[in-house]
Amino acid sequence: MNASVIRCPGCGAADNSTATPSGVHTCVYCGVRYQLSGSTARTVAPAPAPAARSKVRGLVLGGVALLGVGIASLVFIGGSSKSSSTTSVRMSAGPRALATPANNPPVSVQAAVEETAPATAEFTLESVDTSSNNALWIYGYFHNTSPFTLGQTKIIAVFYDKDGKEIGQGSGFTEDDVIAADARVPSVVLVSDAPMAYDRIAFEVTPQRPSYLPTEVEGLELEADAPRRHEFLGWKYAGKVHNKSGQAAKFVKVRVLAFDQNDKFAGHAYTYASADELADGATARFDGTLLGSSTDFKRFEFRVSGRPAR
Repeated sequence: MNASVIRCPGCGAADNSTATPSGVHTCVYCGVRYQLSGSTARTVAPAPAPAARSKVRGLVLGGVALLGVGIASLVFIGGSSKSSSTTSVRMSAGPRALATPANNPPVSVQAAVEETAPATAEFTLESVDTSSNNALWIYGYFHNTSPFTLGQTKIIAVFYDKDGKEIGQGSGFTEDDVIAADARVPSVVLVSDAPMAYDRIAFEVTPQRPSYLPTEVEGLELEADAPRRHEFLGWKYAGKVHNKSGQAAKFVKVRVLAFDQNDKFAGHAYTYASADELADGATARFDGTLLGSSTDFKRFEFRVSGRPAR
């Protein structure tokens, strides 16, 4: 069934207003009131002034041209318009109001410092030992200045002459695999081919945020005897490890740190407990040798670490 187009007698637009019970239409575009007599629309209220009517007519026709794209097109000729299609056009009574978004306040959350801060660290020299041919043992402390835990980190020793020229380098890694924030851990760098003469050593560390950290067992306790000097081998040390962690441990490693008369870190050695797997509540012995040192050490410090067996 084809619907006929009602043309407003005031502006000529295709009006889709609904008639009142008395049959009066009010144009949705120009406001003119009219009635239908047969198929002819007759004005029942004064129309706008001619100038205003012409202006309204142009605006309305322009709006119809935009809204009717794809349904019916209008062709403008010398200020008048002709429809190029007889297809009925249904148009809305006017623009619809946009929905107002709910007034839900945003929440701003700042990332934790340990998640965004860069990895930083430094190495402090304690002592050097040149007693083994051309090899140089460097003893010092690695300080994790990051606000998060670091893993094993590389340390580079760079040698300079008195003119500031680089003449050699060597590198090593921290002994600790897990280094807590702000922790200072003893570290050793062995340079197997160190320069015969140098003016100073500078140290470079390149810490990185770890992608993996091994799990370490907590609750391993040490019982150590006082090390004794050996006639040819340096110092001998021995003791026991007690597992009070509540779980079995493997790779139980015992490290011994030696300090000279000035209480400077000056010697290092390590060994493993005699048991391949140390059950919870069990005890295992350890013993080892601190080789190649003629230093009269003042004291020794023992440290133990282990991994979960399962």
